Amino acid sequence: MKDISIYQMEVAGSAATLYLVRQITVASRAALLAACQALPAAVKVLCVSVQDSWQLGSGSLTVMGELKRYWMATRPTGAFRLGGSLSFDENEDRNRTATSEPPLAVAGSR
Repeated sequence: MKDISIYQMEVAGSAATLYLVRQITVASRAALLAACQALPAAVKVLCVSVQDSWQLGSGSLTVMGELKRYWMATRPTGAFRLGGSLSFDENEDRNRTATSEPPLAVAGSR
């Protein structure tokens, strides 16, 4: 397993798992794309795993979208999977003002 400060990468046969181990921002984009570009052509499935300590940063979803588009464009017979658990910055929620948008409701929640 290759260990980089942003991620860890594990390759097994035709699949690779990219473990995101810290906050991903737009500045992380180049390193993540380079990691995917370095994978052997035999790797068809990219699994991106967000760990418990991972938080959404500014542009995180944009970076994940770009990573998926890149993977599917370069591996047209491949697959992209995103899994794991996400945590959100609790301070951001505490700092919301009365004029902020209300939190999203989950269907079926009370």
